[in-house]
Amino acid sequence: MNLPVRSVLLWMCVAALAGAVGCGKDKPPAATDRHKIVGLVSALSDAWRNPDSFERLFVEGAAPEAKQRPRFGQYSYDVKSTATEGDRIIATVIARDVKTGEAIGELQWTLVREGDQYKVQSAPLPGD
Repeated sequence: MNLPVRSVLLWMCVAALAGAVGCGKDKPPAATDRHKIVGLVSALSDAWRNPDSFERLFVEGAAPEAKQRPRFGQYSYDVKSTATEGDRIIATVIARDVKTGEAIGELQWTLVREGDQYKVQSAPLPGD
Protein backbone atom coordinates (compact mmCIF):
# COMPACT_ATOMS: atom_id res chain seq x y z
CA MET A 1 0.00 0.00 0.00
CA ASN A 2 1.42 3.35 -0.89
CA LEU A 3 1.75 6.23 1.57
CA PRO A 4 -1.14 8.47 0.35
CA VAL A 5 -3.67 5.60 0.56
CA ARG A 6 -2.44 4.73 4.05
CA SER A 7 -2.87 8.37 5.16
CA VAL A 8 -6.38 8.50 3.75
CA LEU A 9 -7.32 5.26 5.52
CA LEU A 10 -5.83 6.53 8.78
CA TRP A 11 -7.84 9.77 8.59
CA MET A 12 -11.01 7.85 7.73
CA CYS A 13 -10.52 5.70 10.84
CA VAL A 14 -9.95 8.80 13.00
CA ALA A 15 -13.09 10.44 11.58
CA ALA A 16 -15.17 7.30 12.14
CA LEU A 17 -13.91 7.01 15.72
CA ALA A 18 -14.69 10.68 16.42
CA GLY A 19 -18.20 10.23 15.02
CA ALA A 20 -18.82 7.14 17.13
CA VAL A 21 -17.59 8.79 20.32
CA GLY A 22 -19.36 12.09 19.66
CA CYS A 23 -18.09 15.62 19.73
CA GLY A 24 -19.63 17.77 22.43
CA LYS A 25 -23.11 16.26 22.25
CA ASP A 26 -23.42 15.84 26.01
CA LYS A 27 -26.46 17.15 27.84
CA PRO A 28 -26.20 20.75 28.98
CA PRO A 29 -24.99 21.05 32.55
CA ALA A 30 -27.66 20.88 35.22
CA ALA A 31 -28.57 24.16 36.84
CA THR A 32 -26.69 24.66 40.07
CA ASP A 33 -28.40 25.81 43.24
CA ARG A 34 -26.87 29.25 42.71
CA HIS A 35 -28.37 29.45 39.19
CA LYS A 36 -31.77 28.44 40.54
CA ILE A 37 -31.63 31.04 43.28
CA VAL A 38 -30.51 33.82 40.93
CA GLY A 39 -33.27 32.87 38.46
CA LEU A 40 -35.93 32.87 41.16
CA VAL A 41 -34.88 36.23 42.59
CA SER A 42 -34.61 37.96 39.21
CA ALA A 43 -37.99 36.57 38.09
CA LEU A 44 -39.86 38.53 40.75
CA SER A 45 -39.54 41.86 38.92
CA ASP A 46 -41.64 40.55 35.99
CA ALA A 47 -43.78 37.82 37.53
CA TRP A 48 -46.00 40.24 39.48
CA ARG A 49 -48.03 40.82 36.27
CA ASN A 50 -49.32 37.24 36.27
CA PRO A 51 -50.89 36.29 39.62
CA ASP A 52 -50.50 32.53 39.06
CA SER A 53 -46.84 32.80 38.02
CA PHE A 54 -46.13 35.16 40.90
CA GLU A 55 -47.72 32.89 43.51
CA ARG A 56 -45.82 29.83 42.21
CA LEU A 57 -42.55 31.58 43.13
CA PHE A 58 -43.54 31.63 46.82
CA VAL A 59 -44.13 28.90 49.35
CA GLU A 60 -47.81 28.25 49.91
CA GLY A 61 -49.46 31.18 51.69
CA ALA A 62 -46.38 33.45 51.55
CA ALA A 63 -47.15 35.46 48.38
CA PRO A 64 -47.89 39.13 49.06
CA GLU A 65 -51.44 40.40 48.68
CA ALA A 66 -52.56 41.46 45.19
CA LYS A 67 -52.32 45.18 46.00
CA GLN A 68 -48.64 44.77 47.01
CA ARG A 69 -47.54 42.88 43.88
CA PRO A 70 -47.01 45.88 41.57
CA ARG A 71 -44.33 47.11 43.98
CA PHE A 72 -42.18 44.14 42.91
CA GLY A 73 -42.19 45.58 39.38
CA GLN A 74 -40.59 48.83 40.51
CA TYR A 75 -37.26 47.10 41.04
CA SER A 76 -34.89 44.63 39.48
CA TYR A 77 -33.09 42.25 41.82
CA ASP A 78 -29.53 40.92 41.95
CA VAL A 79 -28.27 38.29 44.36
CA LYS A 80 -25.22 39.63 46.17
CA SER A 81 -24.63 36.61 48.42
CA THR A 82 -26.31 33.64 50.03
CA ALA A 83 -25.97 31.87 53.35
CA THR A 84 -27.49 28.62 54.53
CA GLU A 85 -29.33 28.56 57.85
CA GLY A 86 -30.64 25.06 58.47
CA ASP A 87 -33.06 24.27 55.66
CA ARG A 88 -33.34 27.92 54.60
CA ILE A 89 -31.27 30.13 52.34
CA ILE A 90 -30.81 33.75 53.34
CA ALA A 91 -30.17 35.73 50.16
CA THR A 92 -28.76 39.23 50.31
CA VAL A 93 -30.49 40.92 47.40
CA ILE A 94 -29.72 44.29 45.85
CA ALA A 95 -32.85 46.10 44.70
CA ARG A 96 -32.34 48.48 41.77
CA ASP A 97 -34.72 51.07 40.39
CA VAL A 98 -36.05 49.44 37.23
CA LYS A 99 -35.91 52.75 35.29
CA THR A 100 -32.48 54.02 36.30
CA GLY A 101 -30.65 50.89 37.46
CA GLU A 102 -29.62 52.76 40.61
CA ALA A 103 -29.15 50.57 43.67
CA ILE A 104 -31.88 51.35 46.19
CA GLY A 105 -30.77 49.05 48.98
CA GLU A 106 -29.83 45.62 50.24
CA LEU A 107 -32.57 43.26 51.31
CA GLN A 108 -32.58 39.96 53.19
CA TRP A 109 -34.85 37.41 51.52
CA THR A 110 -35.56 33.93 52.84
CA LEU A 111 -35.81 31.02 50.41
CA VAL A 112 -36.60 27.37 51.01
CA ARG A 113 -36.12 24.28 48.90
CA GLU A 114 -39.20 22.44 47.65
CA GLY A 115 -38.19 19.37 45.70
CA ASP A 116 -35.49 20.41 43.23
CA GLN A 117 -36.56 24.07 43.17
CA TYR A 118 -36.36 27.01 45.54
CA LYS A 119 -39.29 29.17 46.58
CA VAL A 120 -39.51 32.51 48.36
CA GLN A 121 -40.59 32.41 51.99
CA SER A 122 -40.18 36.15 52.62
CA ALA A 123 -39.16 39.00 50.34
CA PRO A 124 -39.38 42.41 51.99
CA LEU A 125 -39.03 45.38 49.67
CA PRO A 126 -37.34 48.74 50.27
CA GLY A 127 -39.35 50.64 52.85
CA ASP A 128 -40.94 47.55 54.41
